[in-house]
Amino acid sequence: MPMFKVVKKIAEVEKKIECCKCSKEVSGIRKDNCQWTDSEPEKIYCYDCAIKLLFRCTSCKKVHLKIEKPWSNLSICKDCAATSSETCACCDSVEHKSYGQKVNENFICNKCLRTEFETCEYCDSSFSTTYPELAGRTDKLIYVDSMGISVCKDCFNESITSCENCGREININDTRNYQDIDCCTICKEDVMYDTDSFSNFDGKESLVTNDSLQTIGVEIECYPEHGEHSEVEYNGVWTAEDDGSLTDCNAGIEYKSPILDESNFEEEITRFCTNYLCCASAPSDCGLHIHLGAKDLEFIELNNLMRYCYKYQEYFHSLVPQERRNNTYAYTIPPYKKTKTVDEFAIEHYGTIEDFNKSRDKHSPCGLSMTRYFWVNIHSVFYHRTIEIRLHQGSIKGKEIVNWIKFWLLIIPIAIQNKKYWEAPEEIIKHNSRELYRYYAQKQALYLEEEEEE
Repeated sequence: MPMFKVVKKIAEVEKKIECCKCSKEVSGIRKDNCQWTDSEPEKIYCYDCAIKLLFRCTSCKKVHLKIEKPWSNLSICKDCAATSSETCACCDSVEHKSYGQKVNENFICNKCLRTEFETCEYCDSSFSTTYPELAGRTDKLIYVDSMGISVCKDCFNESITSCENCGREININDTRNYQDIDCCTICKEDVMYDTDSFSNFDGKESLVTNDSLQTIGVEIECYPEHGEHSEVEYNGVWTAEDDGSLTDCNAGIEYKSPILDESNFEEEITRFCTNYLCCASAPSDCGLHIHLGAKDLEFIELNNLMRYCYKYQEYFHSLVPQERRNNTYAYTIPPYKKTKTVDEFAIEHYGTIEDFNKSRDKHSPCGLSMTRYFWVNIHSVFYHRTIEIRLHQGSIKGKEIVNWIKFWLLIIPIAIQNKKYWEAPEEIIKHNSRELYRYYAQKQALYLEEEEEE
C-alpha cells in the first residue's frame, strides 16, 4: 500500500496541466515552463502568459498580477507600495519614494522638482518661487551668466568673485594673480589665450562679416581628381595641404576654409565644393572636421559639452557610418564628472593639473594631447579658440557639409548649458528644423540598414 501511494503521487505531479488563461498544456510544474502567483497558487500560467500577465515585486520578491501594480513603471506590489509610497507636497500625486526627494522634510516628486524648483549648483539647496514655504528659502537664486550656473546668495558671496581686469564673474578658486591684479584665466597672459596665436586660426584669412556672429571653419579630407598635393591656395583663402592621416598620404589633401560666419558659410562652402571638388573623391579613410568659434566659452561649459555628447553619443554615432565610430582619429568620448573649477576640469580631462598646463603649451612635448583625437575636440580651444567636431565621414558634397554645420549650430548652445535635464539632440533638431530632422532620420535609417546587411 505505501508503494502504491508513492506511484500515485508521482503520476499527479507529472500529469499535464492547462494554463488558466490560454488553456495551453504545461508539462510538469517546473519554474522554467510555468508560473503561478503567491496569492493564488492553484492558478497555473504557461511561460508566455506569465511574461505578459505576471511580475515579481522587487521589494517582497513575490509574484503578482501586473494589473495589481500601483505604478506601471515600477515592479512594486500594492502591499509594498503602501509602505514605500509618498504624497507629493505640491501636486498631491502618490509616488514611490525613489521617484522624488525630500525638500526641507517635504516629499517632492521628480516632475515638480523639474518644473517648480531650482537647486543651487554649489550647496544643493532647493529654491522655489511658487512654493517658497516648502523650499524653506524665500530668497531667489542668483544666475551667474559668465559661468552658466545658478547659486544661492550665501554661495555667491563665499565662492564667486569678479575678474579685476574684464569684470567677468568667476569661481574664487579660478582667480590668477597677474601683474598684481586678480584676474580670470582668460585675461592671464599664457598660451591658452595668446591673441597673436589664436585670433585667426593660426593666421588664416578671415571672411567674418560681423564680430557678433558665430565663427565657422571646415577641413575637408579628400583625393583630388589628378592627385595634386602641393600646398596651394584656392580663391586666395582656401588652402590645400598634405594629410598624413590618409591611406595614400602622397595623393590625399586636406582643404581648409577661411574663417567664415553664420551669414556666409553656406554660400562659400557650396561654391567651393561645386567649383573645386566636383571631380574629387572622399572614400572611407577621409574625414570631415568642422570648427565652431569658442573664444568666450568657460571651462564649465566645455565640460558640459563633453558630458552632453557622452550622454547622447549613441545617437550621434547613428548619424555616421560604422567605420567613423571610435575611429583612430575620432575616438569615443569617455564619461566625465561634473566640474565647477578650472582645477577640477584639469584633473577630470587631463589626469593632473601639471599635464593640463603642459598640454596647453605648443612647445612642450605634451602639447599635442590625445584629447584632441576625441570626436569632440575641446583641446582645439587652446590653439584655435574653436570646438572641433571630427565625427563625420569625408564628404565633398556642399549640402551634406552645410547640414552638418547647421546641426551643430543648434546642438552646442543647448549642450554647454549647466542643466540637470538636457533636451535630447533629436528633439532639438525636430523643434528647430523639420528639414534637418528628416534629413538625419533618413541618414539613421540608411546606416542601420547597412549594419543589418553586414
